[in-house]
Amino acid sequence: MNFNKYFNLKNNYILAIILLLSILSSGFFVFVFDNPIYGDAKEYEIIALSITNGHFSLDTSAPYSPTMHREPLYPFLLSIIFKIVGYQTLPQAEPFYFNVVYTIQILLFSITCLFTYFISKEIFNKKVATLSGILVSIFPTLANYPSFLLSETLFSFLLIFSIFLLSKSFKLKKTLIFFCSGILLGLVSLTKSVGILFILFVIISMIIKYKKLRKKFFLNLFVLIIGFTTIVFPWSLRNYKTFDTFQISMRGGHALWMAADQLDYTKEQVIQSIVFNFSETIGNKLFPNVFEKIIKENNKLKIIYSSDTSSTFILLRNIKSGLKQE
Repeated sequence: MNFNKYFNLKNNYILAIILLLSILSSGFFVFVFDNPIYGDAKEYEIIALSITNGHFSLDTSAPYSPTMHREPLYPFLLSIIFKIVGYQTLPQAEPFYFNVVYTIQILLFSITCLFTYFISKEIFNKKVATLSGILVSIFPTLANYPSFLLSETLFSFLLIFSIFLLSKSFKLKKTLIFFCSGILLGLVSLTKSVGILFILFVIISMIIKYKKLRKKFFLNLFVLIIGFTTIVFPWSLRNYKTFDTFQISMRGGHALWMAADQLDYTKEQVIQSIVFNFSETIGNKLFPNVFEKIIKENNKLKIIYSSDTSSTFILLRNIKSGLKQE
């Protein structure tokens, strides 16, 4: 796979503009606004710190009950960063550690913008690629996420990278690239479990692409699934042994409840929701009262749902085992 054609002199100034815009836009949200660590971000921090102690838990102290409320890849990445920079739970030291994470996320976002350009140029043309790269680099919703301790930036990077590799695998028809694509799709799913659904679209695309080459189709599909399974299966097995389910995470009920709650929104709440979805940072500044309410509701949900989910699974599993013995 030749990358030289993507970095020739004619493309350099375009790539430089996209890179500069992505760094400026995401850096603006990171270093101008002070986004507090709350809700999902706080959970990622707690799990990452528990990983440094040899656990994967939402508990802040022993006995560190295992959890499957969050997908594992992002907390593991945070734990590696915390370990390298020597994380200490001191209020005055926290901004430094988080800024290290945010800086890495700015780089991931910038690379995501470049991959957007590469894919668009491969599928369409240079004009479309330039416009796509620039729009993604300055789009507030995407540029906003590197300023939060959330998995969206990592997920976007891995997803766009996997799409880039898949486009190459379809074009070059090399088995090794399909295997690497499977590995990336596995990492996508371990960042956000909804990524599993993406592999279904990949299989459909492969069926269309290889409708006259059945042997090649089955070989590449097998290799893709092997790569995917190699990454996902160990974590699914961990969850099966601990919680009696092969699911990567268990947040479906929580997400469904949050979505259903929006059906009763007033017109004002709908507007606020649109602003928050467009940019959480901007929403926090425009609607501070709503922001404080979100923090309180997140804390309640954490007590009601997040902390007890894993314990409930363990309890149900023990009851099930007891019934079988009887």
